[in-house]
Amino acid sequence: MSSVTIEQNADTLDVNMSIFYDDMQVAIYENYHKYIRLCPIRDNKKHEAEGFVFSYVKDRFSIKADSLTLSPMCMGYVCGEETIEVKLRYILSSSIVKSIQVTDRVLMDIYPEQRNIIQFSSVKRRMTHLLSLGRESALLDVQ
Repeated sequence: MSSVTIEQNADTLDVNMSIFYDDMQVAIYENYHKYIRLCPIRDNKKHEAEGFVFSYVKDRFSIKADSLTLSPMCMGYVCGEETIEVKLRYILSSSIVKSIQVTDRVLMDIYPEQRNIIQFSSVKRRMTHLLSLGRESALLDVQ
């Protein structure tokens, strides 16, 4: 199971994904045929590791704000005891957003039983959704 926290600010969505790093290493190996040690990471391999993590995540995680697909900016990742915290930022084209559609297929290509928790918070709303294979998207009414 992985979790995603989305925080809506005035003009951005800040996303933090918590993923077991050994699962992410398997996913990178299975998809790119490259073994990358994610944690702890040596400074000379950080750029390469972040590139593989970001590539994997952006192909499986997306956000639409009012039907407009947003492009993520990779803010890097941080190693925890068992997880990596992947940080993404999305720029909103308007501070008034009615709905956000989140699609999260991270690790579902490797583990069909994978569950991803989505937690959203803004000044006006808080909500949580559980996504799984066959139900990889959630539409959030954020007004």
